[in-house]
Amino acid sequence: LMELGATICGPRTPNCVVCPLAEFCWACARDLAVKLPCRSRRRQVPHRRMVVAAIYRQGKFLLGKRPPQGLLGGLWDFPGGQVYGRETGAEAVRREVRRELGVAVRVGGSSRPVRHAYTHFTQTLTAYACRLRPGSKPGPLFHTALHWLAPGKISAYPLPAATRKLLRLNSAFFRLP
Repeated sequence: LMELGATICGPRTPNCVVCPLAEFCWACARDLAVKLPCRSRRRQVPHRRMVVAAIYRQGKFLLGKRPPQGLLGGLWDFPGGQVYGRETGAEAVRREVRRELGVAVRVGGSSRPVRHAYTHFTQTLTAYACRLRPGSKPGPLFHTALHWLAPGKISAYPLPAATRKLLRLNSAFFRLP
């Protein structure tokens, strides 16, 4: 039967004329072989615009370890999150840095965005170059630990696949002076 389905009775091009089971086939008798099987529509996968803050100080970037529970738990990543509504990427970065680290940043230029797909959503991820405001000391409000890392050391840490892609496709951006 598998051979029959692979060679004669394919879902897009059934060949009922040469099929040895055509006289017993319900779909062939009703001239529905081309319309079957009925495929359900694919569920629309939501898309999210995401941003991260590439906070730079003395030749190093700030990364935080995500809490063990939840999406990407226990991985290291730049502070950041989702862009909502008409919010700009820079506004989202400022909001997320304040929420995650309790500090304000100056936001500069952005990297090239990268697309990444998870099973239940897709995302476009963009990094923004940031500097801490004078006198700011970030605290781990969201993260379980914070480390300042030189660009060449970041990839040694366990990172989300989207962040690895962002680093790989924007290598010049992550060597900011």
